[in-house]
Amino acid sequence: MKPTVTFVTAFLDLSEDRSNDKSPEKCFNYFHNLAKYGINICVFVSQVYFDTVRELCKDLPNIHLMPTIELSDTWMYKTTQSVFDISLPEQRTSYHDTYNFLVLMNAKIEFINRAIQLNPLNTTHFAWIDFSICHVIHSQNTLERLHTYSNSLLRDNMMLLPGCWSRDLSNNNMHSIYNKVHWRFCGGFFIGDINSLNNFYNCYLLHYKIFLEENRRLVWEVNFWAWLENKEYWSPDVYAADHNDSIIHIPSDYLKTVASLTTIPPRFERCKLAIRSLLNQVDHIYLSVSKNYKRFGDVNLPDFSNESDFNGRVTIVESIDYGPATKYLGALSHIPDSIWVFFCDDDQEYSSDLLRNMKNNICLVGAYQNRYNIVKNGSGGIIHGYVGNMFHKSLLENLPSFDLPPCSRFIDDQWMSIYCSLNSVTIFPTLIENYINIFKVLSGGYEQIGEESLASLGNRDSMVAELAKHFNIVFKPEGIITFNL
Repeated sequence: MKPTVTFVTAFLDLSEDRSNDKSPEKCFNYFHNLAKYGINICVFVSQVYFDTVRELCKDLPNIHLMPTIELSDTWMYKTTQSVFDISLPEQRTSYHDTYNFLVLMNAKIEFINRAIQLNPLNTTHFAWIDFSICHVIHSQNTLERLHTYSNSLLRDNMMLLPGCWSRDLSNNNMHSIYNKVHWRFCGGFFIGDINSLNNFYNCYLLHYKIFLEENRRLVWEVNFWAWLENKEYWSPDVYAADHNDSIIHIPSDYLKTVASLTTIPPRFERCKLAIRSLLNQVDHIYLSVSKNYKRFGDVNLPDFSNESDFNGRVTIVESIDYGPATKYLGALSHIPDSIWVFFCDDDQEYSSDLLRNMKNNICLVGAYQNRYNIVKNGSGGIIHGYVGNMFHKSLLENLPSFDLPPCSRFIDDQWMSIYCSLNSVTIFPTLIENYINIFKVLSGGYEQIGEESLASLGNRDSMVAELAKHFNIVFKPEGIITFNL
């Protein structure tokens, strides 16, 4: 998988007595707990810590040591030093919230800026994460989820921070930002695209020194951020969080997704209903169609030019007719890497919050199947397209060359289940089990049945048997697939 987010952190020698604070050894422990999850991190350290961190991470290729830097080398330190007679907040922990510490906290966006200029991983997004963030993280799932998001496409334009306080509470307490910590923002994590982060850094270049000169007070970074927001110099998105696992729990709405489906000539008109049910749930929709269908012969591609709401949001992909497997294969080369792909059928209308609910349950990279605990008790694997499933694009790299025997044209679900089994793709439940939470429209309490459905051919069981024989496998209960010895 190619990373989409570069994380940035720093651990600098503050050249002062920190004996009453967390020891460097404890901080290194916390950092190693983060680093071992495979998240790609650019690390800035002072010269005195360089060898220690290099040894700590020698077996972790995801850790990228940046050129050593001292606090006095930073723009933040030099700018703060240039303003005389600066005092510190009255309500602070004296051994912890020192002059140098507060400068370092404000330098977070500067380290981001330095990493962006180098961009060793060529990513479009960067995130600050505190060196000792694992001090407040207690769940393995939280870090696994963060790793998944760091390898997934996120919104093109985003400046996102966790926040303890609402905007109103923050604004009502602006009078206190000079004297005590102001928890509008949590501080330990933020993420954005390069342009948004550069704009954030420019806010410092434009306003930080003026703030110091006007108030003669050096404050925490979260206080200055709240001041920027209050003055409307900066308008980030904020999600509710605290100093616990929620601090790095990026809302699933920021995860980019596309939908991929196919259709047949008798449903060219009806499939518009399926598309419209998804338009506001995904970033793009790919509809794969053929000019020559084995069941229907030569046809003209559907014309959606009069569907104004489709403009720029729906791509019709001309494809070979692979039968229902066309939804998996037809548009694959057109779909961006590192994105999550929702596969579905053309004769269903999907619930308006289905994709959000599915994404909320994504943790590890894998395939996510709706109605998992019900379909696994059927015959022929777990993957079922009609209720919808979602794959990380990286898991489909072997799909174009995967054997597609003629019988699979009738039973793409079983074929896709075999692909997952033979390619070690783990299938996870979305925890969405009921039709009412999947479909916008039901027929007698069940899914709708479209025109010319494959089920009407009545050959499913024989095709499943033929497919199993072709791959020399056995479909077993609980969705298990084994080789026939």
